[in-house]
Amino acid sequence: MIDKSWVIKSMLICLLALPVCAYADEPTPAPDNTKNEDSVDGQITIGGSGVHLNTRSSKFGEYNGLLDSTGFFVGDADLLIHSDSKYFSLLAEDIGLENRTINMELGEYGDYKFFAELDQQPHYLSTTSKSYFDGIGGTVLTNPTGFATGANAAGVTFGKINDVDLKLDSVNGTLGFARTFGEDKEKEFKFTFHRNERNGIQSLGGTFGTTGGNTRSVVIPELVDQVTNEIRTSLAFNGQDKQFQLDYFFSSYNNKVKSITFDSPYTPVAGTIAAKGLISRAPDNQYHKLSLSSGWKLSPTTRLSSIVEYGVSKQDTNLLAFSLDAAGSDRSLLPRQTAGAEIQTVHVNLNLTAKPFKKLGVNLKYRHYETINETEQSEFLYFRNDTNAAVGAATNRALTNLPYDYKQDQATLDLNYSLFKGTQLKLGFESELYQRDFREVEATVENTVQTRLKSSYFSFVDMSFWGSYANRVADSYDPTRPFTARHSDACLLGACAGSFDSNPDLRRVDVANRHRSKFGSAFTFFPTDKLIVGMNYNFLEDDFVNSTRGVQFDKNQDVTLDLSYTPTQTTSYTAYYTFNRRQAQQDNRSFSNAAQAQDTSRDWRADHDDLSNTVGFEVKRKAMDKKLDLTANYVYTKSLTHITFATGSALAAGVDAPDLLTERHRLGLTGKYTVNPNLTIGLNYLYENYRTKDFSTIGISASSGEVAQSILLSAIDRNYEAQVGMLFAVYTFNTPQ
Repeated sequence: MIDKSWVIKSMLICLLALPVCAYADEPTPAPDNTKNEDSVDGQITIGGSGVHLNTRSSKFGEYNGLLDSTGFFVGDADLLIHSDSKYFSLLAEDIGLENRTINMELGEYGDYKFFAELDQQPHYLSTTSKSYFDGIGGTVLTNPTGFATGANAAGVTFGKINDVDLKLDSVNGTLGFARTFGEDKEKEFKFTFHRNERNGIQSLGGTFGTTGGNTRSVVIPELVDQVTNEIRTSLAFNGQDKQFQLDYFFSSYNNKVKSITFDSPYTPVAGTIAAKGLISRAPDNQYHKLSLSSGWKLSPTTRLSSIVEYGVSKQDTNLLAFSLDAAGSDRSLLPRQTAGAEIQTVHVNLNLTAKPFKKLGVNLKYRHYETINETEQSEFLYFRNDTNAAVGAATNRALTNLPYDYKQDQATLDLNYSLFKGTQLKLGFESELYQRDFREVEATVENTVQTRLKSSYFSFVDMSFWGSYANRVADSYDPTRPFTARHSDACLLGACAGSFDSNPDLRRVDVANRHRSKFGSAFTFFPTDKLIVGMNYNFLEDDFVNSTRGVQFDKNQDVTLDLSYTPTQTTSYTAYYTFNRRQAQQDNRSFSNAAQAQDTSRDWRADHDDLSNTVGFEVKRKAMDKKLDLTANYVYTKSLTHITFATGSALAAGVDAPDLLTERHRLGLTGKYTVNPNLTIGLNYLYENYRTKDFSTIGISASSGEVAQSILLSAIDRNYEAQVGMLFAVYTFNTPQ
């Protein structure tokens, strides 16, 4: 008879589980699923921690809520409780912090299981934000008493200013059930329900004005209140030579904030600057997907697998009126009353693996993905930024929505050949056809060849070399294609004749002709049985051939060196260094008329150079008959971005942007003492120093007139220095009853 006390023990241990100690993780012993007796395996960690910050910082507490000097409980629980064939598992992490997770599973081995998980994740965006609006936390933002509008930000009288912490909270809950059945337990049914709630306040840009010359902007505190519900269910058959699985996925997204209305901080100007603004938010939508996957063992050395999926996305929210102004508030002016959006997706994936000869492996893949956009097309005669007049049907501001579609077909052949002892050669070829609607290019074809050589022939070194070359070729590039599709014939034959959206010589990176080169190597040396040395190099370059305007090249390379030295069984040293550099160049021409468009002296260039360096080391030492574990580690990271400009003689001399800098020092010290086989106590210390320098925010504060045409919400978060001390105890279970 099963001892029912195991259920009570499970519940008591759940109550004992305290917050995770992120710095005191220890591996949980792997459970023995064959036990026929009651037992408890795993461990719990409990303790306390104190944090000291020299300044309030959303950067240090970005994902854990530790914004100020404070204290909190730390600990975790990772437990598995057996009673004959039944089990209960518990994983609890970070219960004392804002980012906490609890996962539980109850079931019987080889038969059924119930599982549940709760996960909370904060994301602090800013602790230095300020806003003058009344109604923060709602969907209607108004100017407060004492506020006076102005022609621009410098002329505004703010009155009171509110502190606003920008933060998004995400809560995830999962409930599920799985059951295996059949004579050989070869069938499985699984059902999972998942719910995500996301709420908080983030920044959102709002504009007033009708042209680039009269536009004013304000950054507003946007309320976020969203819920996503998902259902996944599957039925699987896992035979010896064949497998099948049928899946159904459903997702429903509900945004409780349909729109944001906000007063203008600027003095209204008839036909140009409205008194109020309205911004729509992400609409409610639903998604359905049906999938069938299979696997067939055709022979002892040949296997075929496949996936076929069909999905439907729907969104039919009521459209907002064109304007808050009386003239545009009548929804009958809309070309249709609802979004009427529907996109179908088709996905097919085939994978054949075979080993026709002892030393040769072959892999063939084919993938097809396409969208079928059934959204209706309509011409919209907008009221620009809530002003009081609709745009004319024959002007370039009357726009037709474009239901974008694309198809992607990929075919891949990989050959793996064992040359000799410990040495393998891989050769591969891939071809991709990408077709797009309403784009400058209707189709691109990209062919890729790749190779990799991996060898452990020599006992003192493991080596890998790899490289690939890809050539993407686009069909005829027509920069007018999207512009023509968005505008009416009346416009194209009249006011829009000869017009375009962007520089006709510009080539967009996703459809431009491109050569991509990749290569790299990795070495792991074993000079002695106590020393390991590793070296790794990666290079990637995209060369946008035939692009006279736009991105010319994008180059990325990184180097990693690492070392591990274990002179004795009680002492080890590790160290590493990583260098990364990314370089890119963008060319363009500044012009406002036909003559200037042909003037090469109006060319300009921007060069981006990003550098990052990371160095780290760690020392581990066991003492006192291996009862005392000591660990010290240090990591230093520095990233630097240079942006330089060059201009032609007809333009003002380019001024290079100040460097962007991010630098972080992190020092960790940990000591753990084993009191007995079940109990370990420990002490941890963490020091972190972070600083950043961003020229775009230096000297700029929130809700001020420092930027003439814009009123901001967020100022830069200050640099910080943090110290964390932690005392913890770990109790390990392994107690037969």
